[in-house]
Amino acid sequence: SESKGDYDDNDDVKNESSSSALIDIYHWEGLRTLLLHAFFDIPAEESNNNNVTQQEQLYISGDEYGGVYYNFFEDGDQLGWHFDRSEFSTSLILRLPDNNNGASDCGGGEFMYWPNSRQYLEQQQQDDDEAFFLTLPNETDISIPSLQVGSLYLFEGRRSLHAVSRVNLCHNHNNNNQKIDEDDNDAAVHSTTTRDTTAAGNENQSRLNAIFTFNREPNHKLNAYTLKKFFGVLEDDEEKD
Repeated sequence: SESKGDYDDNDDVKNESSSSALIDIYHWEGLRTLLLHAFFDIPAEESNNNNVTQQEQLYISGDEYGGVYYNFFEDGDQLGWHFDRSEFSTSLILRLPDNNNGASDCGGGEFMYWPNSRQYLEQQQQDDDEAFFLTLPNETDISIPSLQVGSLYLFEGRRSLHAVSRVNLCHNHNNNNQKIDEDDNDAAVHSTTTRDTTAAGNENQSRLNAIFTFNREPNHKLNAYTLKKFFGVLEDDEEKD
């Protein structure tokens, strides 16, 4: 299985207070200043300076769906190795899968990447057209950052091959019936997978991130293909709104 969708309809992540806080963070000038410094090496004191060129500016999305949204992975979900089309991504970790105190078969959902691998793979492609798509990193190539709930991670997904490992949620067994634990997702994901029905209702252990999208041009909006593939929105739906 590959991965899950990028929209969560669970009440625990759609309550008004949490959504408002995420929107406040998204519109906070300090976040944009951080991104300008991290990705374009612009000092914080110059981020609002008139000397900052158009190419170095960042703008919030003009799209009602693609500005700030939830990305989640449930039981059995993963994201295969890929590059992003966008220059960079900004993600805030809201929830990680429960590893059941270190149980080997629980947890997962780790963000993994092969640092600065695009140039190497493109060189491989010059020698073999298939190599670009078939070359996967060795274990020694892979970096797995130590991310926690509350971590904000900034990533240049066009430069480094990356993936998310399979999420394995833990299930309790009681009276011979599987029972779900009650205790408590880069970018964008690419396909859906069949969910293990024994994990249905175990939403509180899923991997959940908030994605903040910034653009180099003002009032940028998603195209019809992206709206349909990642948000399930058809052009007719937008016209009705």
